[in-house]
Amino acid sequence: MMTQIRFPLARFFRISLKGWLILAVCACILAPPAAWYYAHHIATERLRVRHVCIEGLDGLRILQVSDIHYNGDPRRMNRLVRAINRQEVDLVCFTGDLVSDGALFPAALAELQAIRHLVYGVLGNHDYGSGREPSQLDRALRETGGRLLKNESVRIAPDLFLVGLDEASIGDPDPTRALQGVGDARHILLFHEPIMVEGLQD
Repeated sequence: MMTQIRFPLARFFRISLKGWLILAVCACILAPPAAWYYAHHIATERLRVRHVCIEGLDGLRILQVSDIHYNGDPRRMNRLVRAINRQEVDLVCFTGDLVSDGALFPAALAELQAIRHLVYGVLGNHDYGSGREPSQLDRALRETGGRLLKNESVRIAPDLFLVGLDEASIGDPDPTRALQGVGDARHILLFHEPIMVEGLQD
């Protein structure tokens, strides 16, 4: 007896359970290289700047940048750095994934140092996956006057902190350690996986 899974469009699309299992296995095999190809050859090159007003910052202007995924094209990176430098901000927050390929890390770091603002950042899963030492990113950020925040915080105003959490899937996020010294002061959380923030609220 053959079992079939029926959908509303069953008359157009009939596949047996065995067929669905084969498709699922193929999807699992093809997904990683497809994602890599998308990130390196298809992913959008558009830059969009969105302005968000947050109450209580007392005029402090912060630019947040994430998921650069430098692909080796210096023109793309230069365009991004120029766009950042054109913004009238007090500091830049980088929330992970500078590269996807560890071989491109040195070139990406050199471009990052051309940013003319303080840059504070956290690591993303691709930064860990690149096989490069986090200290390399930290040194590059310190050249801008900022630094890497790995489960730690920095005061950026009398009553305002930046709090950086380590990446969740490969790193070791530690909110208790990151918030040491912050107390009841206001703080802005930098974290590569924003979808997981709700689970950290307690």
